[in-house]
Amino acid sequence: MGLITSKEIAQALKLQKLDFFGTFIGWVLLKILRISKINKIYDKNKNKSDLAFLNGILNDCKIKFEIHEE
Repeated sequence: MGLITSKEIAQALKLQKLDFFGTFIGWVLLKILRISKINKIYDKNKNKSDLAFLNGILNDCKIKFEIHEE
């Protein structure tokens, strides 16, 4: 399970009273805002410890950086 679910989005937008339709709107927003991709990256790395977790996220997002000594 990822960080955010479609049901949680529906609750935040006060759409839970629409039941299935509210959850569907939450799911659509997950896809449009690409939160589902973030959830996949989190799920892939959530069992790693501190530094391995951060490095895993940076690698999955293809972020490269250098720290220069001065």
